[in-house]
Amino acid sequence: MSKHEQNKKALEDALGLKFFKGRNADWGATDIMSVKGNKFTGIFICDLEPLTGEEKLVVMSRVLNPTTEEYEDTDIIDFDSDKDSVELLIKKLDWI
Repeated sequence: MSKHEQNKKALEDALGLKFFKGRNADWGATDIMSVKGNKFTGIFICDLEPLTGEEKLVVMSRVLNPTTEEYEDTDIIDFDSDKDSVELLIKKLDWI
């Protein structure tokens, strides 16, 4: 198991949540973890590896803009599996 996969497993274990495969135009084929909210809005962890090949995770917020009726994403935390500490990421997610 790669370090990136180990980091994803550590997040699942610590948060008691699971990554799921995105299956629509919004998420593509990336692995998503819904941390707070539902499948469309809230706080998510997105695995960039299936999309870009980079072993990175992004903690993001997605809200529905009532004016445009489109989803707007805001990156909150960028996590690089090669450089960053998964334990520190888990601590940062404690406030959610």
